[in-house]
Parts: sequence; structure tokens; C-alpha cells
Amino acid sequence: MTAQLYFNYATLTTSGNSWRPWEKALREDGIAKLAELGGELYGVWSPLFGLASNQLILMTSWDSPDGVIQKVTETFTALDGIVSVENHMVIPTVRPTTNTPPSKPGLYVHWYFRLEPSHVDEAVELSNTAWETFEHTFEAEVIGFFHTIEPTTELAELMLLNWYPNLAAWEASRNLALAPEARQRFRRRLELSKEMKAIATALEGASSYLATRIA
Repeated sequence: MTAQLYFNYATLTTSGNSWRPWEKALREDGIAKLAELGGELYGVWSPLFGLASNQLILMTSWDSPDGVIQKVTETFTALDGIVSVENHMVIPTVRPTTNTPPSKPGLYVHWYFRLEPSHVDEAVELSNTAWETFEHTFEAEVIGFFHTIEPTTELAELMLLNWYPNLAAWEASRNLALAPEARQRFRRRLELSKEMKAIATALEGASSYLATRIA
């Protein structure tokens, strides 16, 4: 039986108009500290649009969700330059099946959905089936589809993480007339959703000082 994967999804806000001046502290005193506490770096994403220039998204994987939110909050609020830390625990639905970090350079779009809890299973199944033609038709890869463990409202929360080689590929993927089966299922998913939004980001890759993976 495959062990359950747990991820912490954090949005960090720094002082000033950019997170770059705090890069060294974030890695050496933040990400490294989480590694000591049992958190394995999954990914760091910097803003392109939809996220402020002084914000980052950081995901870490854990063996258990117990106490993780507090660990992440305390670790980063203790750092100079960190204004706020918003984080919650998520679990994968159908992807990913391992905690191997994504590594492709390009555009990563974080889609957020809120919907009635009774509609989660249908939304996941619609998505999983639609991806068969979506990924075959477009330059795109679904990295993960995550379910928030304890949402802040009565609605369920899902987060879809998609990869595209560039902005043009993302724009091309919106022409779902080329993938009618996927379009039908995505339309139904839209009908089920109470709220949706998207944030475009860049993965801070292996060559990035910040995202160098802690062994």
C-alpha cells in the first residue's frame, strides 16, 4: 500500500517590493530549518502575475501533517524580512504519486478551486479523464491536483498545478476546441466550482540559490 503523501503549501510575503534581498536567509535559515524538522523541499515558485513581487510560494512534503502548519509559521516568521506566512496542508488526489520535486523550467500555473465538498470526487474524475486528451493535444503537463485537508471555509478547496514551457503554450492550451472531450469535462468542472482563480509563476530551479534542494 502506498503511503499517504502530505504537503504544506505556503505563501510567504517579505518586506520591500521584492523577495530577492531575503533569498539567502530564506534558504539557509528557513528551508534548511524545515529540513531539520522533517520537511523536504518540493518546490519554490516566484511571481510572474497574480502574485505580488514580494511573495513566494513554497511547498514542502512531510511524513505526517501533525504540527506542520505551526512549524512552517514559526520558522519563517522568525526570519528578518518576512511580513506574513499563510500556509495549509494539502494531499494529492490523483497526482502526484511521489514527492519527487518538479524540475522543468517554464511556466507553472496554480489554479485554485472552491466547491461543495460533495462535488470533489466528480471534479477530480472529470479532470483526470480530461487530461488524457489535454496533455496529448497541448504542450502541457499536470504536475499535481491537491485537496486542502482543513479548508478555512465550508467549501472544499482544490489546487491544480500545471506546467507549460512558456506563456504562449499556456495561451494555446486555452483553445479547447482542439480537444473537445477535455473541453466538455472542464466545462462541467467549471459548473461545479463556486470560485476559481489562477496565479502564474516560475519555478526556482536547481540552479537557483534559493531552491537548491537540501539533502
